[in-house]
Amino acid sequence: MKLILSFLIFFFLFLTSCCTKKHCTEGFFMFELYDFNLSEIDTIIISKFEKGNNFANPLEVNYTSVSESSGSGYYIAYLETINADYDFFISIPGASRTYTMMDFKTKKEKCNSCFPYSPKSNYYKIISEYKLNGQTESKTIIKIYK
Repeated sequence: MKLILSFLIFFFLFLTSCCTKKHCTEGFFMFELYDFNLSEIDTIIISKFEKGNNFANPLEVNYTSVSESSGSGYYIAYLETINADYDFFISIPGASRTYTMMDFKTKKEKCNSCFPYSPKSNYYKIISEYKLNGQTESKTIIKIYK
């Protein structure tokens, strides 16, 4: 009996130890910026607009800058303001570039999967598709090229 009980405890501990532990947050997105010099992207301006409002009357304007370099030829900026329910206008004044982002589509993805179950609380929304300057991009990471 002790052998069976020990086996069951070991098996339970084994199952719970295989859980993936990662931090997953909705509404926090990463941009990859390609072909820019670091001096060009010291200021990035993100304006939020009502969806389908033709970029009239911004609801909110936020500023960010590059958070880190990937070491692979692009820079990374993190934005907490992107929400798939709005349209966005991104300005990079140092490079004299502007970008529109709209028509976001999202999908649910598992955050911390755990065998043999995955509770509904372990799912979060990620971007699956968006339009950047009118061109549809089917990517989960927003990539902006100079």
